[in-house]
Amino acid sequence: MQNKRRRFKDLVIPKKRFGQNFLIDNNVIENIINSAELDKNTLVIEIGPGLGAITRGLCEDGGFVLSYEIDYSILPYLKENTKEYDNIKIINQDILKSDILSDIENIDFKYDKIYVVANLPYYITTPIILKLLESKIDIKRYIFMIQLEVANRICGNPKTKDYNDLSILIGYKAKATKLFEVKNTSFFPAPKVSSAVIKLDTYEKLPYKATNEEIFYKIIKESFEKRRKTFYNNLNSYYDDETINNLYDEFKLNPNIRAEELSIQDFVNIANYLNENDRLVIYAHSKINLALEVMDLKDNYHMVNNLMIPITLYDKLSFEKSDEIILLDNNIKDNIIIKAAKLFIEHFKINGGVKIKLEKNIPIAAGLAGGSTDGAAVLKGLNKLYNVSASSDELKKLAEKLGSDVPFFIDEEVALCTNRGEKINPLNIKVKPIKLLLIKPISSLSTKEVYENYNYDGVSKKEKIDNIIDSLKNNDIDKLKQNIFNDLTVPALKLNKELKILYNNLKKEYDVYLSGSGPTLFIINPKDSSVKKIEEKYKDLFVYLCYTK
Repeated sequence: MQNKRRRFKDLVIPKKRFGQNFLIDNNVIENIINSAELDKNTLVIEIGPGLGAITRGLCEDGGFVLSYEIDYSILPYLKENTKEYDNIKIINQDILKSDILSDIENIDFKYDKIYVVANLPYYITTPIILKLLESKIDIKRYIFMIQLEVANRICGNPKTKDYNDLSILIGYKAKATKLFEVKNTSFFPAPKVSSAVIKLDTYEKLPYKATNEEIFYKIIKESFEKRRKTFYNNLNSYYDDETINNLYDEFKLNPNIRAEELSIQDFVNIANYLNENDRLVIYAHSKINLALEVMDLKDNYHMVNNLMIPITLYDKLSFEKSDEIILLDNNIKDNIIIKAAKLFIEHFKINGGVKIKLEKNIPIAAGLAGGSTDGAAVLKGLNKLYNVSASSDELKKLAEKLGSDVPFFIDEEVALCTNRGEKINPLNIKVKPIKLLLIKPISSLSTKEVYENYNYDGVSKKEKIDNIIDSLKNNDIDKLKQNIFNDLTVPALKLNKELKILYNNLKKEYDVYLSGSGPTLFIINPKDSSVKKIEEKYKDLFVYLCYTK
């Protein structure tokens, strides 16, 4: 063993960036090759041959070996160790970036089956396996050397700690078997973890067929990303209560069932049911402004530094595919929901429409961006409904065309929004939920008029904004309350007498602030007794207790 270790050190230095751990145990090498059960009609795709420890045996037993090695510096040694074989082609390329199908078409070898054999780098095990399984290549068998923990997950059974999304994603297309475990001393250098060899035999015909695999994959991903939640609560992020309750009745599911209790067949059946009753739900959260610095005009628009944070007050939008764009129970044709739907469908050339149902909870014209968040929700909803997979940045660019505040609601994260408000600078702060009481008078305000009545004083508020950010990082509520400001407060109070009276009355007892261009006011961390008192005194107004999101 020591001689082999010295030889490896003399030949090549293993590279961490490629996850190189060279296999040096001849018994393991032989077991891997025998497990593949190759014959001369087999085309073998090998990933990560290294110095060729397994490659020679594949050439001996298989018909042709297509070997992918990312590290050009070890190619001379690999070629030297396989020079006696004429049934191998070595490709110096990252397997994740390779056009494998094209490479297969360019070799002169007639095969009746394709197998994959690989000692996979641990850091990219899952992407490689999923790429191969989702490809159009008719691969019959996979033999993988992978990290033991991942092997246990892939081969995991329902109701066990190992069972997860990977168990289902792979088990949907192949029968997974753990063949044997491998000690870390079988490698040079020795990794810190143990390994295992698994076999995946792909199904000729899928035992359970998802009619819409995008929905199937989406449900699996969401269910296991939030594993501690019940399956119901995970579905509730995308589907309305009626659809989920009907699904639970259909399959007689326990209300508290979790994802790890469901089999692959269960997930397929659920996905197929939801595909047939496809209705998606998006929650469009509102916001408040912790800082709103309004500066001078540029191209007829006021420049702003607008620090916004999403809150738990939301509108609920349900989406169903349709032949045309329809907003149910609404006669207004030219609103932001319709505009957003038209914009998305035209931009991505969608062949179809959408039926949208809006459950409106955010007051209109309240300084809470109810319209803007609905517009963003439509973009996000259609992105999911039609499986477009547009990135957050792509959606934000579309959102800019709908209004300055709309891009903020694509990610719904605390952010400093600059320029006209459309440039989003996430603060990447994990803010502990802050209790809020919203109070809105009956009358409304015109955002345009409020801005027109604002006079820029030329004084920078940067220090206050920095203090607010610091207070959020440290959960310092007192410091936060001392620094919150809104430059539009003065013109809003000037234009709306009802708001001014309400503001002055509340100000006698509480620290009260204006959100956006108004007229909604908010109080931070009110006592329960204060909430009750305000609710009783202003029972004819919109009074709502919520939290930062």
